[in-house]
Amino acid sequence: MKKIFKYGPFVILFLIPLLIYQGVNTSSWVSSSDVHALLEFASSLVAITAGIMVLLHFITTGRLFFLIISIGFMLAGSEEIIHAIFSFTRIWTVSLPNPKLYISATWLTGSFLLVISFFIAIILRKKEIIKEKRSLYAVGCNVAAFIFSVFITWIIIHSSFLPSFVQVGQIYKQLIELFLSILFFVAFIFYLNLYFKQPSHSPLLWSIIACIIFMALTHFFIINAQTLYDVHWDIAHVAKLLGYFFPIFGVWGETILLHRYSQAQFKALEVESNERKQAEEALRDSEQKYRVL
Repeated sequence: MKKIFKYGPFVILFLIPLLIYQGVNTSSWVSSSDVHALLEFASSLVAITAGIMVLLHFITTGRLFFLIISIGFMLAGSEEIIHAIFSFTRIWTVSLPNPKLYISATWLTGSFLLVISFFIAIILRKKEIIKEKRSLYAVGCNVAAFIFSVFITWIIIHSSFLPSFVQVGQIYKQLIELFLSILFFVAFIFYLNLYFKQPSHSPLLWSIIACIIFMALTHFFIINAQTLYDVHWDIAHVAKLLGYFFPIFGVWGETILLHRYSQAQFKALEVESNERKQAEEALRDSEQKYRVL
């Protein structure tokens, strides 16, 4: 029974979205580049916000684990901004040579960078940065990540040999999406194991696990996409957008938890101080009575 309560919320997060999977496959809904781009712009902004929130938590705690994860969200958000720009056909005055390949390549790049950051974070989870160097690490690592993201994007845009197997509807593209879904699921297993090993369950870690679940579902939903802007793309983008919200609320929950912990410590110190004062007063009374005797 105890295990059911532990694993229940995560199982529900997996199962509820899967209930609509068959309906998605049979739906004839067709979206547009406008809807796709707006969803992707929203996802990128939420991903960057999540990255900033987790980065602030790193500065507070000093755990390298949270720095790596925040960089992953920043990188994913940066790639998704480029993905949204390519998707938003209204802004292009000239036709691009391979717009669909750019859209697909930036989509896959952002997800690969995010899942890799999850695995690196789990490897470096025990390392901590001293308080004096946290700001330097935060700024330096994010600048390096931004330069790396720009470099990857530059390669995608200027590549004359961008492989066609990233084209939507290709069997190889479907296999890549399946591979990404499996990678996120493996990350989910590792993070779930870490979560239950901790004596006090962290709201932020819980929210990161929830985000990983939705990222796995994102790529699972998009496997059967045959064209851009069909229902699979919209559902996948909505799932990803929802997933990015979890770490933001997780940081809030962690902040509330830390505040309550500090309040409990303050009350304990206050009680200890009062007890010490009472003991000192009792000692003075005892000494006075001794002198009188």
